[in-house]
Amino acid sequence: MNLSHSTLIALLLFGLMSTSIGADPPEKVEGDLKPLITLYQANKIADFKALHEQLKEDRKLNPTAALYAKILVSNLEQKPNLGAPKDIPETKSSAILSDCVWEKAEIGYASIRRNTLAPRQGVTPFFQSAAGFHRNGLFAHADSVYEFDLGGKWERLKGIGTLPSHLSPYSSVDFIIEADGKKLLSRRRAHSNAKPIEIDLNVRGVKTLKFITTNAGDGITGDTAYWLDLVLTRPSRRR
Repeated sequence: MNLSHSTLIALLLFGLMSTSIGADPPEKVEGDLKPLITLYQANKIADFKALHEQLKEDRKLNPTAALYAKILVSNLEQKPNLGAPKDIPETKSSAILSDCVWEKAEIGYASIRRNTLAPRQGVTPFFQSAAGFHRNGLFAHADSVYEFDLGGKWERLKGIGTLPSHLSPYSSVDFIIEADGKKLLSRRRAHSNAKPIEIDLNVRGVKTLKFITTNAGDGITGDTAYWLDLVLTRPSRRR
């Protein structure tokens, strides 16, 4: 199969977007993307798309900023890039959950979001922890639940549960992960300077995986929470 140069570049960028995890320094993103972010925040989507095309043609964005611009564009419609985890071919050894089809999604405030935040004046559209911006995430304002069907086909789950770095000192959230009705993790985090919850769990044989946040018994005010860089892995299997 012969692919054009532009097609190869597009596939490379998609691969980076779909598989890269970890935090990026905000200064590598916000400087070059300020005009684009301003249009997104104002919900001027037509102007936003036009500027993005111009920036691509001019090639003035640094590689990290270019990747985040692509993340913004590709998540405008909030459609998953992958199917349900149970339906992903077994030749694929990893999958980012925020790119997958879920069985259920409910949150206690605002709108359900994957990978980017909704347009809002003054709010950076990327998921942010104390470590920086993240390319993948689920918005999980308490009380929330995201449910995925793994079909018993995955072995390990890694990721982070955290409060946004800018959150008020009155925030308190319980982070819970359930596998087929059994709690694998239950941790409380209060205040924006609380250490993120590092997730590294055995999910071998698990069919239903739930990510839950609750308000820790003191109401949902200010209880924004994020699940970041959630990745399922398993040994690769060749065709």
